[in-house]
Amino acid sequence: MKLLKSRYALFSLRQNIRSLARLLTIDEKELISFVMELFNDNDFNLHVRKVYKTIGRLDFGQLAALPELYAIIRAISPQIIIETGVASGLSSAFILHALRRNDSGWLYSIDLPPYMIRYEDTEFVSLPKGLEVGWAVKGEDRKRWSLIFGNSLDVLPKLCKKLGKLDIFIHDSRHTYSVMFNEYKNCWPYLRSGGLLISDDVTRNDAFKDFSILVQRKPIFLVAPRIFPIWSGGICDKIAVIGILRK
Repeated sequence: MKLLKSRYALFSLRQNIRSLARLLTIDEKELISFVMELFNDNDFNLHVRKVYKTIGRLDFGQLAALPELYAIIRAISPQIIIETGVASGLSSAFILHALRRNDSGWLYSIDLPPYMIRYEDTEFVSLPKGLEVGWAVKGEDRKRWSLIFGNSLDVLPKLCKKLGKLDIFIHDSRHTYSVMFNEYKNCWPYLRSGGLLISDDVTRNDAFKDFSILVQRKPIFLVAPRIFPIWSGGICDKIAVIGILRK
């Protein structure tokens, strides 16, 4: 069963890379080279495995399609990225590791202090006991990072206005229609031409679909395991759908 799931993960990765290559008008081989760069980074991969072991849940705490996210950032060299929702900071860790490889760019992350989450009829704290928001980001990767505490709907408009332009916006905070749609609406005017809006869990409600219609952009969808098998010992039993719009 683990072998079958690993094969599915690889199949979905190949499909996602093809979709991204078309969206970004980038050679598919270039994106693959960045994914392989990540998979061959033994030190970083060991760190990620340790993080998952500490979290104790393989299906929570990060954006899905992390290899694809890493490849996007390596390929387009964004200068300004905003993400909402951090928790342990696994998504942040991949973003910042790619920025360090690029030797350029900055990540602004918005989150609340640790809080209770209800997910699939289970309640748990957003972070492992005794750990801080973003603890999963490696020390040497933190140099291009600003972590901002607050409600995303309060912080995001002010931050976007202050920055003026951004290259990538990533939603992975509270997945309600109101929060998702309003985050999209707040960031979209500030995305540069060709910039990306990336959203986790777009099947939770119609916010992403309705916003795509509003801005008249055709989205692509990445279907991916929550955790890629090389970091989980072959386990990939949770699947998520990521939506991406290019401005």
